[in-house]
Amino acid sequence: MSCKGGQTVNSIYQALAKRQRLTQLVLLAAAAVFPLLVSNPYAIRLAILSGIFIILSLSLNLLTGFSGQISLGHIAFYGIGAYTAAILSKNLGVNFLICMLAAVVVTALFGLLLGLPALKLGGYYLAIVTLGFSEIVRLVEINWMDLTNGPLGINGIPKPALFGVKLSSPRAYYYMCLLLVALTSSSSGISWNRASAMRWAPSAGTKTPQNSWA
Repeated sequence: MSCKGGQTVNSIYQALAKRQRLTQLVLLAAAAVFPLLVSNPYAIRLAILSGIFIILSLSLNLLTGFSGQISLGHIAFYGIGAYTAAILSKNLGVNFLICMLAAVVVTALFGLLLGLPALKLGGYYLAIVTLGFSEIVRLVEINWMDLTNGPLGINGIPKPALFGVKLSSPRAYYYMCLLLVALTSSSSGISWNRASAMRWAPSAGTKTPQNSWA
């Protein structure tokens, strides 16, 4: 694709982003009042799970939708971060915010170790590598009983506290999740242009731009 074509794609993304801002604000306002109108804890828990998967979808869209890299190991990094935070919180009594930061760092390290060799492959080869990595992580999490408690999962994780305020109700968890969704959405928007440029970046060893889907 020519430079002019790349600029056209970026301009389309920018125009769509402007149109979506109002929609995002309306959805955010509706999400903010949702737990005030719905008192059913089960419905709120479903909304929390939806928020978690929205965060996963945004990050996957950034990687696959905009940069064009096919990754089938996304859920593995989610599991690594979740187990890191849970183990630190339950076994070591680490503060909630530090657990979150540690989960980000550990997951990023695994992503770096996998990404350095895997991104040189690209396309469907990258998909195969990330799929294999995801399966390895799944087997480790299921069979390492002493660390992860296997398929039973980690129970009795202490309730998180933010700035001395303990989050003990589904509504409190919901608003924390909503805040993370908003932060993830805004940070993803900042990265869209850079990620879309990767789709048409010259691949290693070639002088012409290459679409990762090709």
